[in-house]
Amino acid sequence: MSEVFNFNSNDIKPNDGFGPQSSSTQQPQSAQPQSLPQPEQPQPPIAPLATNASPKNTLIFIIVGLGVLTLVLATVCVWLIVDKTKTTTPEIAATKTSETTTESTEITAKTLGFFPKKIKNPADGVTYRLGVHRTNSSGNGVFGAYINTENSGVELYIYWEFIGNYYGVDTGGKTNRQLAHIAFDQPIADITLGESGQTVGGDVLLFLMQDGSVEYMPIVKALRENRFESYGKMGGLSDIVKFYRTDAIDGNGDFSGYITTLAQKTNGEIIDLQGFLRSAVTPSE
Repeated sequence: MSEVFNFNSNDIKPNDGFGPQSSSTQQPQSAQPQSLPQPEQPQPPIAPLATNASPKNTLIFIIVGLGVLTLVLATVCVWLIVDKTKTTTPEIAATKTSETTTESTEITAKTLGFFPKKIKNPADGVTYRLGVHRTNSSGNGVFGAYINTENSGVELYIYWEFIGNYYGVDTGGKTNRQLAHIAFDQPIADITLGESGQTVGGDVLLFLMQDGSVEYMPIVKALRENRFESYGKMGGLSDIVKFYRTDAIDGNGDFSGYITTLAQKTNGEIIDLQGFLRSAVTPSE
């Protein structure tokens, strides 16, 4: 016979952890206590910087500071030097240009010489030649000498019919006109007829070369020797750029004096060639 157990629902206790827990049984949620604001904690005081740094650290700081200062000063100096160079460079260039211009435009026998091809306004059908000539009292030609710019020489025209009587030279009865070519080893810049005093026999052809030297040919001596060429350079003359044939007035009147030849140098100095001309001819001439 079975036993009947009577139970009261109040006798049922929650699971104590040893038996199975019913899924339908809800655990009561325990109330979480509210967290109260915490009082602000006082901050610890900031420690002051140490003023008693070690000597080693101080030395390192000084060295680093000096290095930075040196670098800054060096940068400033380099900038100033570069800026000054940029500023003065145009002045230097202008000075060099000026010097170059002065040198290139210096007057010399080579730059001042006679060059027919450089004539800008030649007359139609006209040929220009630079030279000298001599005529007798009747207007007859005695001789003529002209620069040949094509072959660096002088074309000398001799009129034997009149030249003998004019200079007192025996011509052997020749009456023709003779053309002689005087050759040189460099171009001629100018030509003139130098006169020594008032004697007819003192005529000397003077040739100004492009290097500034002067060569000569004494007329009478050349006629007697039948030697129509340069007799060499006149010693003591250099850097000549131009000849002048002038009257030398001796102070006794406007028409008293003699004809002489002057030579001008590159530095502007002018030389009276009277002494040079006299040494170029012999006393018998």
